[in-house]
Amino acid sequence: MLSLLIGSAMMAQSRTTLFEEHIDGTSMPAGWNIMGAGQNNWSVSPTNVAGGDANELLMSYAPTFNSTSRLVLPAVDLTGYESVVFSFRHYLDNYSGGHILGVATSSDNGATWNQGWQQNYSADGGHLVAEQITTPDMGKENVRFCVYYTGNSYNIDAWYFDDFEIFSMENADLKLTKVLVPSIVANGAPTNVGFEVINHGSSQAIMVEASYQVNDEEPVSQIFATNLSSLGSATLQFETPFQVLPGSYQLKVNILKMNNAEDDDATNNEKIVNFACAYGTTDRIPMIEHFSSSSCPPCVAVNTMMNTFFSNNVDRFGYVKYAMNWPGNGDPYYTQEGNVRRSYYGVSAVPDIYIDGTQRSSSGFQGSFNNAAAIPAYADIRGLYTIEGNVVHISFDVMSYVAMENVRMYVIVNEKETKNNIGGNGETSFHHVMMKMIPDAYGTTLTLDGCETRHFDFTQDMSSTHVEEMSDLEVVVFLQNNGSREVYNSHFLNNGGDYPAPVENLMVTVEDNREMGVATASWDAPAGVTPLGYKVILNGEVVEELTTNLSYSFDIEDGEFSVVEVQAIYDGYTSVMAASSVNYVWSTAENSNVKCQLMPNPANGQVHIFANENLTEVRVYNTLGMLVSTVKANGSNQNLDVTKLANGIYYVQMDTESGATTTQRLVVSH
Repeated sequence: MLSLLIGSAMMAQSRTTLFEEHIDGTSMPAGWNIMGAGQNNWSVSPTNVAGGDANELLMSYAPTFNSTSRLVLPAVDLTGYESVVFSFRHYLDNYSGGHILGVATSSDNGATWNQGWQQNYSADGGHLVAEQITTPDMGKENVRFCVYYTGNSYNIDAWYFDDFEIFSMENADLKLTKVLVPSIVANGAPTNVGFEVINHGSSQAIMVEASYQVNDEEPVSQIFATNLSSLGSATLQFETPFQVLPGSYQLKVNILKMNNAEDDDATNNEKIVNFACAYGTTDRIPMIEHFSSSSCPPCVAVNTMMNTFFSNNVDRFGYVKYAMNWPGNGDPYYTQEGNVRRSYYGVSAVPDIYIDGTQRSSSGFQGSFNNAAAIPAYADIRGLYTIEGNVVHISFDVMSYVAMENVRMYVIVNEKETKNNIGGNGETSFHHVMMKMIPDAYGTTLTLDGCETRHFDFTQDMSSTHVEEMSDLEVVVFLQNNGSREVYNSHFLNNGGDYPAPVENLMVTVEDNREMGVATASWDAPAGVTPLGYKVILNGEVVEELTTNLSYSFDIEDGEFSVVEVQAIYDGYTSVMAASSVNYVWSTAENSNVKCQLMPNPANGQVHIFANENLTEVRVYNTLGMLVSTVKANGSNQNLDVTKLANGIYYVQMDTESGATTTQRLVVSH
C-alpha cells in the first residue's frame, strides 16, 4: 500500500514539482478520496491502459449515476504561486455519446470548486493532458485538486487515469517521461530506442539534444528538431539502433540540452530501464481472451464473427471465452475465476476481446490477429492432456529463450462447445467456454532462466464444474507478464498420444583453442519415448531437418557467438526446443609471449592462475556468453573461487599490465 506524505514528497522532488503520483500501489493512495457521485465506481486497476506503468485508477460505469464524480487529490501548498500546471494521462473506453472531463481546485476542502480546465470526449482513445491552472485558489496554503467527470456513467465502459503531476513552469524545462524500447529484443537484431518528452517550460523547445547508453558502452547522441510548444509533448526516436548479444542489460536515456543550453531542471532529464536479449525466437501463437455472456444481445454478432475466425485460422491461436454474470442475470456458466480475469483487465462491458493482453476491437479483428502473430515469441509450450472419467491429467514443457521474472503461467480447461448455458440472446451454441483455471485464476508464478526448459504436471477433477461432456474438453496454456500484461506465448495441448518429450542435456563444446575451432552440439535422447529424429537449428537457420544423430559439428571462428537449438520430432507433433550457446574465444593476446596456466583444470574449489606477467583483471564467462564473475588482480599469481559455479564449461579471460588479453577454457566439476 502506497503512503504519500506531501511534505516529505516535496522535499524529495525538484523545486518545480509540487506533487507527483504514479499509482504504484494496489489500493487508492493515502489522502485521495471521492466526492459527489460515483463513490463505488473508482478503483485501482492492475492495468496500464492510460499509457503509464501498471497500476492505474479506473472509473467504471457501474453502479450508474447521472451527475458529477470528483477524484480528489491530497492538499498542496500553493503559497507564492500565481499558476501551476496539472498533468495526467487518461484513456476513455467509450460506449455512447460525449462526456465532460475537467480539473478544478478548492481551498475550503471541497465546499467550493473552481473550474480550471474542461473538455468533452466522445471517442475511444488515450491522451496526455498538461494544462496551466489559474483559479482563485492560487497562492493559498491548502489547495486540493480534483479530476471530475460529469455525465451519465452508463454511457462509458471505463475511464483509466495515471501519472498525476502538479508543477510550476520554468522558462526552459523538458521532462523525459518515457523510454520506448522492447522489454525483450532478439539476438543481434538492430533495436531502435525512442522516448517521450513534455515541455514543462514556458519557452518553445526548438531543438533537443539527447543520448542513450547501453550498460557501459559509449553513449549515442543525437540532436532533434522539435518546435515543441509550451506544455506540448512529442515522441522521438534515435536514428542509430543498437545490437547486443543474449543477456540482461540496462538502458539509460538522457536529455542533454534544450535549445543548445542546459534546461532549468536537470532532475527530470534521465530515465533508466532494463531489458533482455533472447537467445532465439519461436513462432507466436497469439492468446485470445474473450469476455462474453449468453444474455448479451451485442455478443451474438461477435460470436458469429469468431466462429468464422476459428475456421479460417486452425492451429494458429490459443483461446478462452469467459462467461460473465451480466447483463441481466448473465450467463449461468459464470465463475469467480472468470471474474478475476475480468478485474485484471478492467472489463466493464461485454463483448470485450484481448489479444496477447491488449484490448482489440471486433472490427478488423483478423488484421489485429495477423499483426500479433507476426511478432516473434521468446517462449514455447508443448505437451498433452488425457481424460480419465471426470479427471483431466495434464503434462507439458515450457522453454524460454530469455530470463523472465514476474511471469504467470495459466492452465485453462475449456469445453469446445456448450449448449446448456442459454441466457436469452437467442444463441444455443457457445465455443471454447472456460470451465476451470488450474490451480486457480491467479495461475502459477514462475521465474525462468534463458534456455531453460521446465516440466509441469497437473491433475484436475472436473466434477464440480459446468462441464457438459468430458469428451469435449481442450486445454490451453499461456505465459503472461503480470505487470505489463504482455503474453509471451500460448498453445493448445495435444489430446492423448505419446508425450512430446524434449531432448536432454544439450551442450556445445569446442574441440581446442585455435583461431578456427570445431564446435560440437551433443544431446541425449528423450527418456521413455522414441522420436522420429531431431531438427537442428544453428543461429536461426535450419541445418538438419530430420537427423537421427545425437550430435552436430560446425566450424566456429575466434570471437564468434553461436546458438544451437534442437527439437525432437514425433509423428504429427514436436517437442519444445532445447537451446544452448557458445561464445568461442581462444587467446586474443596482443603479446604472443604472454602465457597463463590454470591449475587444477577441471576444478571444484580454488583455481590457481599463474602468468608470466602481472594480471589486472580476471573475468569468467559461461557457455552462454554471460559474465558470471569478475576479480581484480594485482600480480602474476591469482586465486579464483569456483565453489559457487554450477558444473560445466567456462571461459576465463585474463587482462595483463601490457594491455594483452588471453582466454582459457575451464571445466568445473564438483
